[in-house]
Amino acid sequence: MPDPILEDVKDLLLAEKGEKKILEQIKRACERNEVIALSERDYVQKLVEQFLRKEPPIPEKKIEITTEFTNSTTKLPSEIETAKESQEPPQSTTSLKFEPKKNNTRIKKISIGIGAAVVAIIIVVSVSISGISDFSIDQTTKPTETITTTSTSKLTLETDKSLYNKADIISISGTSKQSLGKVVTLSIENGEGIVIWSENVKIKDSGSYSTLAIAGGQGWDKDGSFTIKVEHGDLEKEISFNFRN
Repeated sequence: MPDPILEDVKDLLLAEKGEKKILEQIKRACERNEVIALSERDYVQKLVEQFLRKEPPIPEKKIEITTEFTNSTTKLPSEIETAKESQEPPQSTTSLKFEPKKNNTRIKKISIGIGAAVVAIIIVVSVSISGISDFSIDQTTKPTETITTTSTSKLTLETDKSLYNKADIISISGTSKQSLGKVVTLSIENGEGIVIWSENVKIKDSGSYSTLAIAGGQGWDKDGSFTIKVEHGDLEKEISFNFRN
C-alpha cells in the first residue's frame, strides 16, 4: 500500500512549491516503499499546510450514548406542595417586648450613681492632699524677724571656667549685699586644704567685686579639685574648680 504522503508530494510538485529535488527524492522513496524520515514528513506537512492549506486528518471518535432509567414515582401537585412545606424551616412566632422607658431609667440611675461616686472620690483625694499640705506646712519652721539669716544669697561667687591649666588666668567675681565693710576676702585652697593664694578686694558701689589670679606657683604642684572662698563679715561662700598641672 503506497504511503499517504505520496499524494501530498505530487500535489506540491504540481504546484511547484518547496524544494523540487527533496520532493522528488521523497516521491521515489514512497514509490519504492522505502522508509521516510520523520524530518522529511514534517517538511512535507509544513509545505502542505502553508501552500495547499490542507488540515491534518482528525481521527474519528466514537460517541457512545447511554441512557439510564431509574424507577421514579410521579407526584401529584398537592404532594409536591406538602413536601415543600415540610422542608421549609418553621418560622419563629416569639415576639419580644421592649420597655425603653424602664431601661432609660435604669441607665440614668446607673449614670447618677457613677457620677456621685466620682465626685466623692475627688472630694476625698482633695481633702487628703490639703491635709498633707497643711501637715507639711505645720512641720516647717517659718522664718521670723528675730532670726538672723546667714544665707549666701546675699553673697555670690563665680569663676569664668571650671577647669584651668598651669599658668592660666583665673577670673573671680561676685556680688555682696552686706552693708558692713567695703572689702571681701578671697582665698584659694589646694586639694590638701592649704591656702595657696589670698587677696582683699574692694567692693564697688554697685555691690560687685572682681579680681584675677594666676594658676601656678607654690602649692600648685598636683592636679585636682581646688576651692575658692569669699568672706564678707559673717557671710561666707565657696566654690570649686579643677586644676591640671
